[in-house]
Amino acid sequence: MAAAYATNWHEGLGLMTSMSVAFMIAWYSLRTLDRYAFTALLHAELGVWASSPFVAVAMRLLDASFHIALPCFLLCKYLSYIKLWMSPVSLVMVYVVHSSDLRLPKPFARLLMPYQFTPPRPPQFAAALFKLEMLLFTSVPVLSYLVCARSLLMYSVTLAIGAMVMTMQVLRSLLLPKIRAAAATIMHRLLQHGEIQVAHPDGTTDPPSAPWDIVVQDHAFWLDWMSDGLVAIGDSFVSGQWEVNPSGQQSLDTIVLRLLTLPVEARREMYQSWYARVVSLAARIFSYPPSSAGLIGAPAADQYDVGPRFRQHYMAASPYLFHGFGLWASPHDTIVEAQERTLHMMAEKLQLQPGDHVLDVHLASCGGVGVFFAKFYGVRVLSVVSSARDEAIGQRLRHDVGLADEVQFLVVEPGLDVAHTLCQLLPKRFQAIAVGHLVEAVPPQELPRLLSLLRDKLSQNGRLLLDFVASPTRANTHAWTNKHIVPRHPVVAVSYSTVKGALIAVGWAILEAHSYADHYDKTFVAWNEAFERTWAEQYQRELPESFFRTWHFYLLHTAACFRARNLQGYQVTLQPSS
Repeated sequence: MAAAYATNWHEGLGLMTSMSVAFMIAWYSLRTLDRYAFTALLHAELGVWASSPFVAVAMRLLDASFHIALPCFLLCKYLSYIKLWMSPVSLVMVYVVHSSDLRLPKPFARLLMPYQFTPPRPPQFAAALFKLEMLLFTSVPVLSYLVCARSLLMYSVTLAIGAMVMTMQVLRSLLLPKIRAAAATIMHRLLQHGEIQVAHPDGTTDPPSAPWDIVVQDHAFWLDWMSDGLVAIGDSFVSGQWEVNPSGQQSLDTIVLRLLTLPVEARREMYQSWYARVVSLAARIFSYPPSSAGLIGAPAADQYDVGPRFRQHYMAASPYLFHGFGLWASPHDTIVEAQERTLHMMAEKLQLQPGDHVLDVHLASCGGVGVFFAKFYGVRVLSVVSSARDEAIGQRLRHDVGLADEVQFLVVEPGLDVAHTLCQLLPKRFQAIAVGHLVEAVPPQELPRLLSLLRDKLSQNGRLLLDFVASPTRANTHAWTNKHIVPRHPVVAVSYSTVKGALIAVGWAILEAHSYADHYDKTFVAWNEAFERTWAEQYQRELPESFFRTWHFYLLHTAACFRARNLQGYQVTLQPSS
């Protein structure tokens, strides 16, 4: 900018003017989406100084000068320098800057992306920024060129559009409190059908004098609950907009269960009322952002190391890192006892014999299932693991139980899928194959190929034990988990009938199939209890409260989904059909 001004380079001044005006509009539009973006920017740049009132006022004045006054000054002085060819040039620049493949040294990367945020903003923030910049950087040069043509029609159209947009924005802002209040009324009535009592920060409850289950800290989230369901319930909990009564009779999982099992008649009557339809229509027309948008950062899995070492602590120090359900025989069982009972049951279903060759494809267990089989049943195991780090953990597990070459590991190469890894193995090599939670991790169109590969690797009289989680009722049951826990490898919603049809189509014979939803429910509750103990002992000083709320909700809402039968855990025993 300084060089263009010093040399009076008209094209450079025009391009910088166009880009500064476009960025001004984009920046302040994003701040209406995320009301805490500027505060997060100050915390990232200034640290503890951001809490100073004097510094906050000074930075807001600087922000207004840089993002409003300067672009307006440039627009008034250099409007005539903006040309049409700047539109495609700006478009290419925006695409290059936001390209995920672009890797630059740190100083240059900071020039392209000057704003840093603490805490980081969610992925929706970057996606909205990209879309806004694509639109504005393309349209500002075109509009500027038309304005310079001094067309009366252009001035009239611009004035009319501006007045319309301004009117819509004013209406949008004025109606938001009323729409949120109406949504709160609708949701309060609906929650009463589920026997969920709501308390407000002042201590009052709906209905009065009722024992309360949850306390509302910020009433803005009711509209989100109406629009986004389980995702909004989780986001508003993680952001601290509502709490569970710590001295009440209900826990988070029971509250989520009641929300998931609200009477169908009550939901239909409530949502089909004209009152609810008007609220829903207004929310769609004005496209209000979620009230938690500025309170939640990036997914927990992207910000923190939530790999096997972290999970081992809340999985009650299970010696085999088995990321599956425990088989609960009595209320006094521990999680370790329940899971070892499950592993023995799996071995019995596979009819393992000493010397058998077994393929273990439990990616989340780091080879722990194979180590268990080799230790107790004298088999030779090839365990497929997802990374070199998981392989190192598996080797340590193998060493801890006194095994050596009985368990080998096969790492899935980065960028490749499990099916590609299985293609490298010799056919008919294994007498037994154990697969866990792989079916719901592959795209539906790839499922027949995967099942066919597994059949090819199994001997004619061998057995396959297939564990998977099905979503029999709703396709969006995994939406919150995919958003916050596994954003890079989202869980696919599959039904038992879909998997059964694919199995039969590629030549599998189903010997037996069992559902273990109750056992999954108890397992996730036990993991949460262990996580709460571990949090106080190891992680409370290292990780923020938002992480605790995220993982707490993940474990207990998953338990509630199994309890409500929104999720079903299946274990299917198979043989190749003749």
